Amino acid sequence: MTPILKQFLAKSIDFRAAMFREIKEIPFTDETEYQILATLIMADISSEYWEAIHALAYAESFIPAVSLLRLQYESLLRAYWLYYCAKNERISELHQPLDEKNVRSIENHMPNVKEMLVDLDKAVIAGKLHPKSVQMFQEFREMHNQPANSFVHSGMHAFNRQREGFIEPMFIQIVQNANGLEALNAMLQGLLCDSEGWLSLYIVRLQHQYLDCLPMQIENIVQQFYRENAPPL
Repeated sequence: MTPILKQFLAKSIDFRAAMFREIKEIPFTDETEYQILATLIMADISSEYWEAIHALAYAESFIPAVSLLRLQYESLLRAYWLYYCAKNERISELHQPLDEKNVRSIENHMPNVKEMLVDLDKAVIAGKLHPKSVQMFQEFREMHNQPANSFVHSGMHAFNRQREGFIEPMFIQIVQNANGLEALNAMLQGLLCDSEGWLSLYIVRLQHQYLDCLPMQIENIVQQFYRENAPPL
């Protein structure tokens, strides 16, 4: 691992810490307790994937890091869906004891990625959710779904990358995408914590301060981080 990648990973950790620093106890009522809890549990799962991707980056394990990016995305998408779209019966099912009957019931009723995106679009139309968040989820899926499937299922993307070896700017790009998802995670929790919206503004400002931690094209990554000492692509 080069010093460039080490510095980038350290800055990414600083970025995440800064985003969550002001997020304190999230309020709830008797009516919203289960919904808030379900949302936060799923958001926490997504954050664990972010942590795992960074650990894999330090270990220079490219293929599992790419694979986990898809899982980070899907768990965060579900967190948004649980908060903005899920009906009370779906929330209640999630909180039932873990047994075969309950697992079958919830798995049969939970929407897939495409369905969750459709539901979130409806939430945007209803004025419940800012369209930018859903747009970012949709763009991520359009750009990364096919190659992510290949990595997850050991397809040609995974085979070729293992054969050729990972390219460091590509690793930076993967972590940047993980950081972008974690920024959406922080935005969601900021909204849950602060109905006035100042936390959202704080997180947006942080994103401007840490722009090089957020998704970029490979060409921009090379220019930003490597300049004249760029590794071959």
